[in-house]
Amino acid sequence: LKSMLKYGRILQSNKDIKYEPAKQDEGLSLIKMAASKGNIKANYYYGLILEKKEEENSNPAESESFQYFKRSADEGHFESMNKVGVRLYNYIRSLPKLGSFDESIYYLKKSSSKGSFESMYQLGFILVYYNEEDATKVKIGTRLFKISADNGYADSMGEYASSLISGRGVEEDIEEAVKYYKKGIANGSAVAMNDYAFVLKSGLGVKVDYKKAIKYYKMAI
Repeated sequence: LKSMLKYGRILQSNKDIKYEPAKQDEGLSLIKMAASKGNIKANYYYGLILEKKEEENSNPAESESFQYFKRSADEGHFESMNKVGVRLYNYIRSLPKLGSFDESIYYLKKSSSKGSFESMYQLGFILVYYNEEDATKVKIGTRLFKISADNGYADSMGEYASSLISGRGVEEDIEEAVKYYKKGIANGSAVAMNDYAFVLKSGLGVKVDYKKAIKYYKMAI
């Protein structure tokens, strides 16, 4: 099964072989076969292939890729856990009336515990922005932003900086916030660009600078 997956991925990516559509199809068949026979990683990779053909934020119950991710997630594959958690969150958030994030939180917690910094960011976002009245959850969410940020996840750098600016879940520290914003911007985070632009426009702990604010808004766009 490992060989099916590995050779299938080589054929799919055209790496080290001459490009031929028929070989891509053969690669897809091999990955699907390995997945159907229970290979955890094959379920994940086949899910990635299917996901590219689906609408963004499609209903997980109607998404074929999601079913493959979930099989792999339920077998302990942390990248799949992250996929399931994030997909559930994005779908629920897209609904006219919010549902429960409980299932999303379940998978995000599991993948966070295995070192997924994207999951830490997403879980932190839920805890901070959907539990504003619960100081303990906000504090935990902010700590997740920091751990994720300090391990290179760019959007967490922007979110942690915003927490430092507002004193949300952590002691206010404008100087440290600006450092995290700039680090997030240097790493390509549109979140950091947008939020730092707002800080500059509003003068939140810094001197108002419309010229720089417009610059960062444009970068984020």
